Amino acid sequence: MDKAYNLSNIEALFKNYLLAENSDLSPVTIKNYSSDLKHFVGWVKTNVSTDATMDDLSALLGEDTIKNYLKYLDTHQIPLKTVNRRLSTIRKFLQFCQ
Repeated sequence: MDKAYNLSNIEALFKNYLLAENSDLSPVTIKNYSSDLKHFVGWVKTNVSTDATMDDLSALLGEDTIKNYLKYLDTHQIPLKTVNRRLSTIRKFLQFCQ
């Protein structure tokens, strides 16, 4: 049976991945990853066409999307420490997607 993945259900799947595959992560780290991913997905839903399924998530989450997200964070004067944590979350999320 094929499972349809989209930006609406991927957050819960990512959290399950973090819990299952990264048992050395603290509950606070998992909470931060989940919160950061929720923020990023919300931004993507608002700023990028989101009819993507898992097959085209790589196109949706391409270099241009990440650059535009970084511009957004910079424009809103998000502290560098938070920006770095959010980038770490995106890297972890891309590992999950592979």
